[in-house]
Amino acid sequence: MAQYSARYWAQNAAAIKKSGKQVSPIVKEYFEVETAFEFGYQLYRPDRSWEEEPNDLEEPVTYLYYASVCGLFDCARELLETGAEVNAQGGRYGNALQAASYGGHEAIVRLLLEKGAEVNAQGGWYGNALQAASEGGHEAIVRLLLEKGAEVNAQGGGYGNALYTASEGGHEAIVRLLLEKGAEVNAQGGWYGNALHAASEGGHEAIVRLLLEKGAEVNAQGGWYGNALCTASEGGHEATVRLLLEKGAEVNAQGGGYGNALQAASYGGHEAIVRLLLEKGAEVNAQGGWYGNALQAASSRRHEAIVRLLLEKGAEINVTDDDQSTMGLDSGVYTDYFLSSP
Repeated sequence: MAQYSARYWAQNAAAIKKSGKQVSPIVKEYFEVETAFEFGYQLYRPDRSWEEEPNDLEEPVTYLYYASVCGLFDCARELLETGAEVNAQGGRYGNALQAASYGGHEAIVRLLLEKGAEVNAQGGWYGNALQAASEGGHEAIVRLLLEKGAEVNAQGGGYGNALYTASEGGHEAIVRLLLEKGAEVNAQGGWYGNALHAASEGGHEAIVRLLLEKGAEVNAQGGWYGNALCTASEGGHEATVRLLLEKGAEVNAQGGGYGNALQAASYGGHEAIVRLLLEKGAEVNAQGGWYGNALQAASSRRHEAIVRLLLEKGAEINVTDDDQSTMGLDSGVYTDYFLSSP
C-alpha cells in the first residue's frame, strides 16, 4: 500500500486539482516534512520506470524537480516563490526544466523559464530540455523553448541532438519544426549515429523521406548499425528499405555490427527484405560483421526459409574469411539438410 501511494499520489493530486478542488495545502505539507518526502521518494521515483533499480550515486532531487516531474504547477510556483533554486541539478533528467519538458507540462516549463531557468542547461538523460521535449513529442514545448533561445543543434545526452531524438520517436511535426529552425540534418551523435539512421530504425518512412529531401546523406556511416539501410533492414521495415534503395543507398555498403544490410535482414528473419536486397544486387557471400556472412546470421537464428533462399542464390556453406580460416555454419542449424543438399 505504501508503494502504491508513493507512486500514484501525485497523479491523484493533479487530477483533483483539475476538478477544481483545493489540494495545495496537503501537497505543501508533504514537501515540508522532509522525512515523508525522502521516504516516499525511496519507495517510488517518478523519473524512472517502476521496475528500474534506483541509482543512489545520482544527485538527490529537489522538491522543485519532483513537482516538475509530476506536473504539480501550484506546488512548483509556491516553491519558486519561497526561494527554490530554479537551476538546481539532480535527478535522472538533470534539472527541473528538462523534467517538465519531458513530461509535457507546458505551464511549468513556461513558469520555470520566467523564473530564470537556463534554457540550454546541460545534464541529465536527454542532455537538455529541447531534446527532452522532442523525445516526448511535445511540439508546443519545443516551440516555446526555441522561442526562448534553445540551441537547435546543441549536443549532449544519450540521443545526441534534438533532431535525432524527434526522428527516433517518430514525431514528424517536431522534425519539420527543428529543420525549419536550422537543425543540421547530417549531425552525428546518438546510438544510431544520426537522425536518418534513427528514423530508419523505427520505420518512420515519412520522416526518412523528409530528411532525405532536406539533404540527409543516404549512405552516411556511423552508429550501431553502420548506415541507414542496415538499420532499416535489421528492423524489418521493408517500405523504408525500398525508399532508401530508391534514393541511392548502396546495397553492399559495409559497416556496423552486422557488416551489411543482407546480414542484418537475415539475422532478423525478414525474408521479404532479404529477397529485395538480393534482387538489388546484394552479394550473398559478403563477409563481415558479428556473424561473418548472411548465411551464418540466418542459421544462428534458425530462419530456415531464409537459409534456403540464400543457398538457392549461391551462398556457400563453407566460406573463407580474410584470415583464410574456414567458417562453417553455426552448429545450431539444420546441418543434416545442408550436407545432404546437392
